[in-house]
Amino acid sequence: MTSYRIETARKEHLRAIVALLADDAIGAFLEDPSAMDVYQRAFDDMVQNPNSEVYVALDDAGDVVGCVQMSVAQFLVHRGEKRVEIAGLRISRKLRRSGLGGTLLRHVMEEGRRRGATVAQFTSNKARQEAHMFYERMGFRASHDGYKISLKS
Repeated sequence: MTSYRIETARKEHLRAIVALLADDAIGAFLEDPSAMDVYQRAFDDMVQNPNSEVYVALDDAGDVVGCVQMSVAQFLVHRGEKRVEIAGLRISRKLRRSGLGGTLLRHVMEEGRRRGATVAQFTSNKARQEAHMFYERMGFRASHDGYKISLKS
């Protein structure tokens, strides 16, 4: 039986992380694994930020089979609460529905709690219906509507 370990992502994991991010119908249009310099700059920025983490799930061979990102942010709203923002939870196609996604999600929620966060949140594309069912099984509720606007010039 394969076991998985979760650890903080390192530079040598980045190419595999980007491949996971691009490996679905939506990511295939949003991500560009050939533009590794863009991802490297973002990864370097995250490594320098004590409130951001990228985690990987590694199999027995040391291969990246899952990833997730988190940032802890301080707010004034809700009596100055901290929130953990979760992004980029991806699992290798061959391991989807194996429980590994839940393990990674629980890991970042516990890490957020350890850092003082009282709420975990994320945004998800409305087309990701299967992912939404997963998040609901994990206890998340679609309690708010989200709005976005591009700030690119």
